[in-house]
Amino acid sequence: MEVLVSWKSSTHMLPPKHTTVLRPTGTVLAARPTVELFTDGACCWPHGPGGAAAVTIDTATGHRWRELWGVAETTNNRAELTAIIQGLRGLAKKCDAVVFTDSRYVIDGVYNLDTWARDGWRRRGRRGARYLANQDLWRQLHRLIRRRRVEFKKVEAHSGVPDNELADRLAFKAALLTKQSDTPAQNPTKPRKLCRYEGHDEPEFLRRLDQIEHVGIDDELYVDPGYLPKDHRKERRPVNVWYGSGRGAEKQLAHACTPWYPPVEVHQGTHRHYLKRYMRAARQAAWELHSGTLSREARTFLSKLFEYATSYRMLKCGWDLTVQSGSVARGVDGLTPDEYANDNSLLRSTLKRLKQDLRAGDHQPSRLRRVLLDKPGGRGKRPIDIPTVEDRIVERALVLTLAPLLEPTWHTCNIGFRTGHGPQDGLAMFEWVVSKRKPVVAQTVDIRKAFTSIPQDRLAHAIRKSLPAGVPEQLAKLMEKIILRPLPSGECIRKNRGIAQGSPLSPMLLNVFLNRHLDWTWDHQRWPMIRYADDILLLADSPQDACTAVTRLRTFLQPNGLNLRDEIPEPANLDRGDAVEWLGFAIFKEHVRMRMTVTDAAWWKLEHHLRHAEQRDDASRRHTSQSVSGWLEHAAPAFRSGKATGSYRRDFVNRVSAILATVGMDAHRMPQRVIYHVWKAAHARWQRRRRRTRSRIQKLSWGWPGLRPAPSKTATAVG
Repeated sequence: MEVLVSWKSSTHMLPPKHTTVLRPTGTVLAARPTVELFTDGACCWPHGPGGAAAVTIDTATGHRWRELWGVAETTNNRAELTAIIQGLRGLAKKCDAVVFTDSRYVIDGVYNLDTWARDGWRRRGRRGARYLANQDLWRQLHRLIRRRRVEFKKVEAHSGVPDNELADRLAFKAALLTKQSDTPAQNPTKPRKLCRYEGHDEPEFLRRLDQIEHVGIDDELYVDPGYLPKDHRKERRPVNVWYGSGRGAEKQLAHACTPWYPPVEVHQGTHRHYLKRYMRAARQAAWELHSGTLSREARTFLSKLFEYATSYRMLKCGWDLTVQSGSVARGVDGLTPDEYANDNSLLRSTLKRLKQDLRAGDHQPSRLRRVLLDKPGGRGKRPIDIPTVEDRIVERALVLTLAPLLEPTWHTCNIGFRTGHGPQDGLAMFEWVVSKRKPVVAQTVDIRKAFTSIPQDRLAHAIRKSLPAGVPEQLAKLMEKIILRPLPSGECIRKNRGIAQGSPLSPMLLNVFLNRHLDWTWDHQRWPMIRYADDILLLADSPQDACTAVTRLRTFLQPNGLNLRDEIPEPANLDRGDAVEWLGFAIFKEHVRMRMTVTDAAWWKLEHHLRHAEQRDDASRRHTSQSVSGWLEHAAPAFRSGKATGSYRRDFVNRVSAILATVGMDAHRMPQRVIYHVWKAAHARWQRRRRRTRSRIQKLSWGWPGLRPAPSKTATAVG
């Protein structure tokens, strides 16, 4: 009989050199079965979905089994501890364990575990005692190793130990499976068992992940920055790359860093999960189009773009956006979105019929219904063309399909009707450009009847040129059908010109046309330009220079069938205290800072919108406070902090309350203190957005029109 030596609870600790030493207590025990555990953990970046794996070997019988766990929210260190804890929990009570790990964090922690337990789970340092990180897992591990004899051994990562390499690979797969999972976790930090299998044959869903090359980066899962949320899109230089180097290593790294994701068309989850998978694949394809190297997956994705746009689930996403827009207008067929929402069978049959007609090429856009809406300040009427609900669903599905592919190619000066951009980004850009130019003269211009003046043939040509190579021809033909749809007759409408103002697809079509015929062609001019749809802001050095810029802008628009309005406001010299009105704000300079106030047109829009909201049914009236909150979000740049501006803030809040009382809204539904706090919170969000926008455009400072360095006077022409 083999004699083993037992040890106290403190004998599982290892010396600093991590050599295995057992401290005898003099008690002789009978031999007990010993189990070897090879554990490892992986995490998608410092914090996010992760996985843990354990390879368990019974040394007496040679029996082997493997287990995988997934954690929705974890770190790399927590994943390492989770693998050990879950592996020990699955063992029989009367057996010893030898744990092999490549985590120095675990080995150092085990050495100091009893000290932490004695000190109340605090770490002593130069700045005093602090609470221990990952305390919940260390407590669980401490309880487990007190119940059995556990020996910890340090293994060098990627040193060729077969079982350790296998555990590393399984942890990598568990992290990928957790990241791909569409099932929300009730407790994000609780490990969820993914699978357990014996022998050497892996399940089918694990073998599918073998196509992914693994890159060891501090035992973390490296993924392409395009897949990550915006908060984590930071470049990180990989270390310990063990898959090879030399010629073509950069291309191999790009392939190895791309994790596997389920196909877009897989039948998993709801239509919202389908849209999430599509957006992920579209961002990856757009990134590869920008880099100039298309993978096989990207080419396959582009070839199926028409199928994605006309699928039932994408049309269902288009219906969701139609409902979220809040539009209750009826088309020429007399149907409203509420009638579809109240009849699920009608909605399902309509979506199925649209899918069949679109794929067969039989879909024809319906006629438009024209209504006239009041312009701000009573400056006349604006014609709005309203399509039917079916056409709105199809057009919003096309916007969802094409936006992630077209928007990355648009110029930085375009901030209107673009994902992640808005009027506040334009104000932040304006502030930044003003800080780089002295003197500053601002000139606002407006394109005359931009939507109803675009040549349809040139717009169709611009769409074909903007679509990536490999996109099916059916998608371009469907876009042409919508573009060439005849508009309602009117005095300002000419033949073969114009798109429907009020259609969900019209803002994207306008951006595609102006991006090709204005934004990039204006890029080489010396006057900075910021454009929000058809509202343009130009910056010049003097009033005469501003007039020259407007004349030059006309020469760019007229050959493309567009022109500026005849009523052009006077240029505003910001250095002399003049104010320029743009996007609902009056912008002026106070000392060295830019100030903004809400214009009368913006106040009129608030009152006009609330009057229409109060005239609707009770369901719409309940959302009136949300409309006020949205308007306050837009007016966030006009907030001023400090004691000296207290009267300004009071006047603003009192005016909002007066408008609410004018339209008949009860004061208790939105008191003044609520208005003030909503406005203040919106201003904090505006400050964060302004910093983010300024840091983004600062990288493009030399590429911004009008801010390039002047050519050197000593330069000589070559030729």
